[in-house]
Amino acid sequence: MTQRYQDHCWRTAVKSVGKVVYHFYFQILDRHRQLKGYFQWDPFSTIEDS
Repeated sequence: MTQRYQDHCWRTAVKSVGKVVYHFYFQILDRHRQLKGYFQWDPFSTIEDS
């Protein structure tokens, strides 16, 4: 079973070189809204001088 969700997008302006880390926290529920688990994801972007 799938569930619809709203997609998200972020935009930013680069001001200097460096590394940026994002922190996402979310939970997974089954079709009866029973908790299946908590998760986190910490992706990063590295901005380099060209």
